[in-house]
Amino acid sequence: MEHINQIDSKVQEFLADRRSSGLNHLMIGFTSLGSAPFTFSLAAYIYLLGPASLFKTYISAILTGLIVIQTVKHFSLRERPFNQVLNDSYSSSFPSGHSAAGFLTATVLSGFYPEIMFISFSLASAVAFSRIYLGEHFLSDALTGSIIGITIGLLIPIII
Repeated sequence: MEHINQIDSKVQEFLADRRSSGLNHLMIGFTSLGSAPFTFSLAAYIYLLGPASLFKTYISAILTGLIVIQTVKHFSLRERPFNQVLNDSYSSSFPSGHSAAGFLTATVLSGFYPEIMFISFSLASAVAFSRIYLGEHFLSDALTGSIIGITIGLLIPIII
């Protein structure tokens, strides 16, 4: 675990030293794509215009992801990085819920629309990276959240 913490700290310091106002604004835009308001707005859009099977899968995945992420956060109680850009996070750092939401969304959407797989996963990667860049999460938080999102995105269609 100490080795992971060392890598997390080095990545955090590296990115913090390279922040700029323009990049901060770009990363804040990317991070919003993994937020609860965006995720639930997308679910509403899918409900209104998409196939019912996609809505059922997506909303089930979102709710499952929310339960899993919040449960792990409750028990991990990991401190967030000290050099945050936004300073508006209130829960445990581990794992990243935004990263989970981004990859969960990419996985579910790609299952229904394989032709958008590249763009979906590129955007999910940008969300996860933005969380690290903005100092909201460590690298291991974002990677774990991403893995959780992909796993839920793959399992929910099988389960329901």
